[in-house]
Amino acid sequence: MGELKKEGFDESILARVHSPIGLDISAVTPAEIAVSILGEIISVKNGGGQIAYAGSDVIRAIEEDRAGDLVSIVAKGGSAPRGIGSMLVLTKDGGVVGTIGGGNVENISIDRARELAGTDSREDLEFDVSAKGKLGMVCGGQVTVRIETLVE
Repeated sequence: MGELKKEGFDESILARVHSPIGLDISAVTPAEIAVSILGEIISVKNGGGQIAYAGSDVIRAIEEDRAGDLVSIVAKGGSAPRGIGSMLVLTKDGGVVGTIGGGNVENISIDRARELAGTDSREDLEFDVSAKGKLGMVCGGQVTVRIETLVE
């Protein structure tokens, strides 16, 4: 990289270069090196591990004005099933589109969103998804889920 700087390459471009490529997993064999490279490619594609996920089905439900309540992850610490910004919607007819990671966090959030449906409310739910938490999950972190009513 030093040689490229000396040759006048812009630092903002060089900051996007991954060299050497691959995650440090102490890879030795060609197969392990391939896994480390693919791991870095996936990490970059997904925003370095902080990916927000709104599937095309969620976006379509919002665009088509079928969404009644939005349930999204607004904060997380440690390991959690999904990243900040992941979302699902409860449709006006009572269906669920999308996911915030499944399991107890998703089920409790959906149940609470159904209780709040049509109330023009916003509420944050805090979850401990570690082995010490009451949910029986072993992800190791904490998640804050926001429920927002989209319809009047």
